[in-house]
Amino acid sequence: MKNLKTLLLLFLAIPLFICCEKDEPQNGEGGDSEPETEIVKECVEQDGLLFDGILYYEIINQIEATVYCVEEDLCVGKIVIPHKIKFDKNVYSVTEIGEFAFDGCEELLNIKIPNSITYIGEEAFETCVGLDKIIIPNSVTYIGEEAFAGCCRLSRIACLATTPPTIYEDTFDEVSCPLYIPKDCISAYKAADYWNDFNDMFEWDEFLPEFGDEVGDIFVSDGLRYMVTKGAEEVAVIKLIDSSYSGEIIIPESVKFNGITYSVTSIGESAFYICKSLTGELIIPNSVTSIGREAFNGCTGLTSVTIGNSVTSIGNYAFRGCSGLTSVTIGNSVTSIGYSAFRDCDGLTSIEIPNSVTSIGGYAFFDCSSLTSIVWNAIKCADPSWADGERFFDDSISTFIFGNAVQYIPAYICDDMSKLTSIEIPNSVTSIGYGAFNGCTGLTSIDISNSVTSIGEYAFYGCTGLTSIEIPNSVTSIGESAFYGCDGLTSIEIPNSVNSIGDGAFYDCSGLTSVTIGNSVISIGKSVFDCCYRIIEINCKPITPPNIDSNSFCDFNATMNVPKGALSNYKNHPIWGQFENINEVNF
Repeated sequence: MKNLKTLLLLFLAIPLFICCEKDEPQNGEGGDSEPETEIVKECVEQDGLLFDGILYYEIINQIEATVYCVEEDLCVGKIVIPHKIKFDKNVYSVTEIGEFAFDGCEELLNIKIPNSITYIGEEAFETCVGLDKIIIPNSVTYIGEEAFAGCCRLSRIACLATTPPTIYEDTFDEVSCPLYIPKDCISAYKAADYWNDFNDMFEWDEFLPEFGDEVGDIFVSDGLRYMVTKGAEEVAVIKLIDSSYSGEIIIPESVKFNGITYSVTSIGESAFYICKSLTGELIIPNSVTSIGREAFNGCTGLTSVTIGNSVTSIGNYAFRGCSGLTSVTIGNSVTSIGYSAFRDCDGLTSIEIPNSVTSIGGYAFFDCSSLTSIVWNAIKCADPSWADGERFFDDSISTFIFGNAVQYIPAYICDDMSKLTSIEIPNSVTSIGYGAFNGCTGLTSIDISNSVTSIGEYAFYGCTGLTSIEIPNSVTSIGESAFYGCDGLTSIEIPNSVNSIGDGAFYDCSGLTSVTIGNSVISIGKSVFDCCYRIIEINCKPITPPNIDSNSFCDFNATMNVPKGALSNYKNHPIWGQFENINEVNF
């Protein structure tokens, strides 16, 4: 095809014709923020090709054409390739950019490729040294060898195809510049041959779905590398290429570049990834709203982090492996802390979770071997995902304090914290989540406030150190296996507020000798007191015998006391009536 381009130059002997251009609207796709305007150009025939005054076209078939720039002195500045061309009442879609089509057009500064193009040929834009950005539309499926080789000024590339087009090892020289791709396509591009050579890869929704003259610009100021994320307004701190940050750094609230002052609003993904030479105190300024995935992962030299009061999200693995950290202050604006965000921070001894937090990813503070103290102020934080056994904290915690505004204690929040000896649940709490204190074998006392209305399933499962517990008169339900295996308990009183006791709630509480069941209980689940062999006295206050299963108790040997006037109700019951010694008493 390079010979074709040379032959075309020889054929050009007639004057240039001025083209007529016609715009027709059509729907945009694949990341364009507005519908793309369809461009149709009128052409004339010139030595066997079609010519629009700037670009030449070779007819492929009855409906398609390939575009070329034959005269380099015409292809300067900004060039817009049309979607379609018209000639002699025929309309052709421009579907290919030919091999060597713009090769050597050094004064080409901006190229607009329409979403009719499916094929970009070999060396199509080779040595177009003036190009600083390329947008590859979602229609493209193939990009040839060395198509953008030698484009040394490319600072950003956008590929809007949801399926990565076929490319080659040498299609792009500049794999160090950012690559923008559609939402939810990171994994596809990271798995695709040669696309995965790009160092910086961003989804459209991570920053703004636009690609103007400013958005995507990258610059360095005072040793930090930035990328514009919102035109003339905001920037993100991003990672250096071929080097890493070191020493103490100061992240400013704003930075000036090319006469424009930008607000620093985010720390980009992997911005300081494994910058082991980063040292000292890190302050995230109040202008920053998000800290990206793995932003400071492996920064072992950091000793303290203060996260400003505008940050709302801390990304997955953001500070993982920062083993030198001894202090972390999380601002009151943070709503989400990502998966493993502070995992393996071995120097941390304490952490305070602010009341603004509504979600924490699994293992967020896991494997922090020195972490012993937690202050939890989150008012209503969501449960962790238990699908893979995820939890927030490791079992090294010996002190856990709930703030006075906490309303919900999440599932598994203190799972297997065997070093905890006491817990105080404040008056603001209304619900205790699934397995919240599961396996806290060191607990000897729990103070449950009279605001709690439900105790979740497995809430105190296996708390073998508990010798007594007072369930307040506000509780209406006790979940399945809530106190399963708490064999240090000797007596339990179910308050009059409770109406249901879940299956196995006190299963294998083998130390129990006395049980009192409140007058509002209407159902007692299966195996509730099974394997509680030492029970010798049951005080059952309801006038009407609660619904019960044949194995709710392990045997019927205990003395059972029932309200005055209810004796016949119990003796005539098919299950309660099996107790050998039933007495009427005044409660």
